[in-house]
Amino acid sequence: MADPPSTSERTALYRLYNATSVLLYVGISTYPKTRFIEHAGDKNWWHHVTRKDIEWLDNREAALKAESEAIANERPLYNGYHHLGRGWPDKARKYDDAEDQRRVRSGIEAALERGEYAPDTPLYGSHVGREFNASPSTSRTVLAKLADEGRLAKWGHHFKVPPSEEISPPPEVHADPAVRTDPWFTRVLRVEYYPERLRSHRDRFQDRFGNGT
Repeated sequence: MADPPSTSERTALYRLYNATSVLLYVGISTYPKTRFIEHAGDKNWWHHVTRKDIEWLDNREAALKAESEAIANERPLYNGYHHLGRGWPDKARKYDDAEDQRRVRSGIEAALERGEYAPDTPLYGSHVGREFNASPSTSRTVLAKLADEGRLAKWGHHFKVPPSEEISPPPEVHADPAVRTDPWFTRVLRVEYYPERLRSHRDRFQDRFGNGT
């Protein structure tokens, strides 16, 4: 099933089947392995694929002709009239992943409640899909919904388990009333971390020049 050299004009016609040998999809590609990775990311029925049959044809034109014939004659579940034009008698069947979403959601929520995920654990659609028998695209949909609800945290384009405790905001800093309050003295870091130095400057100034009264 190895891909041909990049200089080859050969094109693969591939068929995807489920566990009971039902034909799910027919397609063509010069690089089928790459195309399968793309399908895994955007086909919400991808987790049902258990078999991939690949047939190499001499050129893309021959592959396109064979693809059209296969779709028309073999009726794959998830190809549609967009492959053959308006003459295709049935629209593409859309896979309903509602049950998959419920399964993924209940599984993640149960794992969170049991503390099975450590804080800051990243959750990827592909990993979650394998864990709960769903496609990566369906799993990402569920992860996004849980993040919108505050159950998970967004992490770039991915998601992760939030920290067990929220980080408390830093305490409010109040200036020492004994220190002068003109702008030069009111920088928070100076007042908070160097009050003794400020007082010593003030005292030396007053000792030398008086308090101005």
